[in-house]
Amino acid sequence: MYAGIVHSSVKRGSLEEAAKAWREAAPPAGEGQPGYKGALLLVEPGEDTMVGIGLWESKSDADAWASTGPWRSDSELRGRFDGLLSEEPTREEYEVAYLHMPASS
Repeated sequence: MYAGIVHSSVKRGSLEEAAKAWREAAPPAGEGQPGYKGALLLVEPGEDTMVGIGLWESKSDADAWASTGPWRSDSELRGRFDGLLSEEPTREEYEVAYLHMPASS
């Protein structure tokens, strides 16, 4: 499994709107992509930053999302989100060495 991690700096006062845009657009778009396993969004309100983490079955699936999927830099989805950012997001990929998801009761 691979994790694609996107660090975003958000325009002052726009974090809540950016997080909402991400929640409404990124996970549903990911669900339509091959190898999608899930996503997380982390926010740091005092710093106006957020980190989106997408989980993918393979490195090629993670790469496809970034380069050819609906999140690519020239897509409508990315265009709506980019208007809330103060700078270009950065992206990294990591192989997931361990994932623990406890069973819910």
